[in-house]
Amino acid sequence: MWTANLLFLIAVSTTAGYAQTISHQVTLPAGGGWCDDSSIISLFNNINSFRAQNGVPPLKMDAVGMKVADARAVQFSQYMMTHNPSTPGFNPHEGYDTTAASFGYYLMSENLAWSTSDPYYVVYAL
Repeated sequence: MWTANLLFLIAVSTTAGYAQTISHQVTLPAGGGWCDDSSIISLFNNINSFRAQNGVPPLKMDAVGMKVADARAVQFSQYMMTHNPSTPGFNPHEGYDTTAASFGYYLMSENLAWSTSDPYYVVYAL
C-alpha cells in the first residue's frame, strides 16, 4: 500500500478558510491511501507559524487548490514508484503546472517535501 499524501503537498490561497478535516476530492487508485489529516494540518500550521515569525500573512486552504494537491499527490506517488531518484533526468515536479491549469488553478511553483514525513522538519529544516 502506498500513501499519496506522504509528500505533504498542500495548495493554498490567501482568500478561503479551512476545516480541521481534509475532504479529498480525488479517487485513489487501488491499493492507495491518504496520510492522516493531522499530518497535513500540522504541516499547514507549521507553515503559518513560520510565516508569522517572518511577518508574512497566514495562508488558508482553498478547495480547488486542495483538489490540485490531491491530484498531484497521486501523480507524484506514481512517479516515485516508477523512477529512481539517482536516475538522470529525475524530476518529480514534472507536470505540476499543467495539472493545476487543468483544474483552472494557477501555481507559480511546487514544493514537494518527500524526503521526510515530519511536518516540523519540512518547514524548519528543509
